[in-house]
Amino acid sequence: MEQSIASAPTRFDALREHHQWAYTLLVLLFMFFAPLGLVNAQSKDKGKPTPITSNEISGLIEPSNAGDVYYYSIVAGPGDGVILLNLEATQDSMVSLGFVLSVGSKIIAGGGAIAHRGKRSAKQEVHVNLTQRQSLLLSIRLDSGSPGKYSFRFGGTLGVSKDKSETIAPGGTDFSEALSKPRRVLQLPKKGTLFIHLKDGSVKEIDLSTVEGAIIRLP
Repeated sequence: MEQSIASAPTRFDALREHHQWAYTLLVLLFMFFAPLGLVNAQSKDKGKPTPITSNEISGLIEPSNAGDVYYYSIVAGPGDGVILLNLEATQDSMVSLGFVLSVGSKIIAGGGAIAHRGKRSAKQEVHVNLTQRQSLLLSIRLDSGSPGKYSFRFGGTLGVSKDKSETIAPGGTDFSEALSKPRRVLQLPKKGTLFIHLKDGSVKEIDLSTVEGAIIRLP
């Protein structure tokens, strides 16, 4: 009986460790293979823009988000790029939207559209030329609270690469020098520990506070 009681905590610890690894694995799988549609999670924090990982983003305009500004980041260049805006009024009222594309504090392109009862949809095409690869900020301003929906499509050098490269970076880290055509930018927490379970049974622990960024290139 004493032997059985003494071994119970060991079995419990092993089971708990197994569950912890299962949870970690699920988190990592979600990070690497989450649908691209998640890019539409809109950030209102200019210092932490949502990375653009798809060639199209979209959203709704409602009375509740009138005046909101959303921020997106993308690494692009060099070369010619294009932004295609499509705006649609979903009711018989006027709806409007404006946007700017900037590098640091410098605005390099911008535009907007207005849709209303007489013209339920509006489109605008904006071209930009980039002389080097750099990190860009797209700011989208919802001017009116009338119901509507919008979408942005990106082409040329602004289009997201279709190669197999994956980039993981803490918020704000620019890997434009490290990768010529990154496919996706994800964010790692600035604090915590990353556990990597190797096939030989060993475990690698990485303190995320010491990590500047990580690059994963798939074969």
